[in-house]
Amino acid sequence: MRFADVVAAGIAGAATFQNAIANPTERGVHRSIPFDQLIQGEVLGLREEFREDFSSSRQLSPWPSCLNPRDEPISLSGLDPIVRNCRLGMLQTDHESADRGPMQCFTAASPEGTSGACRAQDRFRADCVLDRLHSAYEAACEERSRMAHDPLPSWNDCAAKSTIIDFVARVTRAGGPDYVRPAERIATFDNDGTLWCEQPMQVQFFFGLARLEQFAMQVPDLRQRQPFKAFLEHDIRTIRKLGKAGFFEVAATTHAGMTEEDFDRHARNWLASTPHPQLGRPFTELTYRPQKELLSFLRVNGFKAFIVSSGDIDLIRAFAEEIYGVPREQVIGSSVKSRFEVRDERVVLAKLAAIHNFVDQEVKPQNIALHIGRRPIFAFGNSDADLPMLRYARTGPGPRLALLIHHDDADREFAYDRRFKVSPLSKALDKAGDYGITIVSMKRDWRIVFDDGFPPVEAPLAPEAGAPLDKPTRRLPEIH
Repeated sequence: MRFADVVAAGIAGAATFQNAIANPTERGVHRSIPFDQLIQGEVLGLREEFREDFSSSRQLSPWPSCLNPRDEPISLSGLDPIVRNCRLGMLQTDHESADRGPMQCFTAASPEGTSGACRAQDRFRADCVLDRLHSAYEAACEERSRMAHDPLPSWNDCAAKSTIIDFVARVTRAGGPDYVRPAERIATFDNDGTLWCEQPMQVQFFFGLARLEQFAMQVPDLRQRQPFKAFLEHDIRTIRKLGKAGFFEVAATTHAGMTEEDFDRHARNWLASTPHPQLGRPFTELTYRPQKELLSFLRVNGFKAFIVSSGDIDLIRAFAEEIYGVPREQVIGSSVKSRFEVRDERVVLAKLAAIHNFVDQEVKPQNIALHIGRRPIFAFGNSDADLPMLRYARTGPGPRLALLIHHDDADREFAYDRRFKVSPLSKALDKAGDYGITIVSMKRDWRIVFDDGFPPVEAPLAPEAGAPLDKPTRRLPEIH
């Protein structure tokens, strides 16, 4: 394999896989360089920066067409910064020496070498770079092969994963004893702590607080009234006593008067501009990749997935379709009362400062029955508040599966259960075995937690096991 090909393939594999797996940062949130960003942005920028190199006789042969659609060769001096930015841990070359350029450091390792003999140190450095990139390339090829045959590649090989895949295969096997027709393949997922991070508080808390601080500037006496006083003073002890219903009540008050469209714009802008207070990333980047793979896996197997959450229904609707692939009409959440109004000859629904429906605990299955009209055969949650929904799904007739994620990974996310006062996991954890609920360990069962530059989620169908599936189309994840 030519050096140019190794580097090109190595960058793609290393930036996406090796760097993400080998270099965990604070609290275990993996950082990596997204392939498209690295190639589309940085390489094009380097082409401009090293434009003079294209006319030089010192050139590599053209890059593969997928990386270089114009089939223009790129020089080693342009390639070197890209290699260094991959952060693979290779030895650094000496770029400060006045009599030596970066191109010389690669000469001994490249069959397209353009200068004479290099010093042994340069040759050693060049060989290190080549070896690391070649290893990354092989790792990327192995990863691609594994993912192409794995419907849930971000899950480790574990009992929970096998249970999910087997369940989907059984209920989609036409003519099989456990076959479930597509109309009845209903799946329900909690959101906070099940599909995205809910620590140190649910996203609803930070969303409402941001609006409350703006609102308090216009109505100063709010700072002396509870529960607003506790929120504005960040009195966590009092806030936790108020619970999730308290969060929602504050948010409802501060968003009163907004129309559906106004609220949607406000929510989208806030989500796009507000980082998580501890992890420093947008909240929508703290969604769980294994769960998004699971949603996609269910979807392509004829399931209709719903989000059933105590969070604000319109806040979730602002991002659910883009991030989870769950359309707005398949979101069930807490809501406020609204008033029919005509503004400028246009009918609108204006939000009121009064709770209409708080979807938590036993209210979850009640709303599932009300809005879906079918008992789910698959349900996933993470706390005691989800236990009624999990039992509702699990105790129906026919094949059924209920799962509970246990946050036990302090290195990559947060470890918590019984002591999280706002939404504890205690009774559900103790009674899971009795109720036939499958426990999923984030630490043990998830190979990856967040996306961190990995390609978009695209899941295949369940493996065939005997009779053909009723939907034979197979879609595999693409690793660029």
